[in-house]
Amino acid sequence: MVSVGYYIKRTIRAIIDTFVRIIGLLYPSNQRYLPPITDRLLLEPAINLVKRVKTGQLKSEDLVKAYIDRIKTVQPHINAVIDERYELAIEDAKEVDKRVTHELQGNEPLNGVSIHSQPLLGIPFSGKDSIAIKDMLYMAGCPARKDIRATKDAPSVGRLRNAGAIPVCLTNVPELLMWYNAHNKTFGQTYNPYDKSIIPGWKSSGVESNRHLSYSLV
Repeated sequence: MVSVGYYIKRTIRAIIDTFVRIIGLLYPSNQRYLPPITDRLLLEPAINLVKRVKTGQLKSEDLVKAYIDRIKTVQPHINAVIDERYELAIEDAKEVDKRVTHELQGNEPLNGVSIHSQPLLGIPFSGKDSIAIKDMLYMAGCPARKDIRATKDAPSVGRLRNAGAIPVCLTNVPELLMWYNAHNKTFGQTYNPYDKSIIPGWKSSGVESNRHLSYSLV
């Protein structure tokens, strides 16, 4: 049986939500400040892009460069990225393109793994500073872990790489992922991509800001 306390809490929550919505209507924010997306590649879903990469219609190098350019354009506005591997990502993408060309010519896979067995082939992705990506920062937003780098990939990152995805950058998180907002003393505040006057929200704020800004596909 549901307790009276449950209904009291639900009522308080409803009152607070209503109050916040009213304040939002009375005092709307006009802080729309980000450069528009001009490259149509950034608006295509990953499933379409993978097909184009595998058939040679699109170079993974061009795709990765498009996302890197977008990161560089928008990063000064929202401060979501704390570490990057742009040059290495481009080299990874070139290797993907080399494999695609090789197999489309009727040859056996270069490294023993067919491009057709990798569902995320050539797709750029961003990680967050709590999941290890080899040689990138691994701090979980904690100042005491400043400059510590991962010595190997986390299992989830390894699976993404095995699926053909390419890590491009690492994003901000709250200190030790203990708070609801991506802010810490080392890298500062990550901003909401739609409205700088409000927080992006929760532990994966940096990653979510990236995805909504077309920073990365995954």
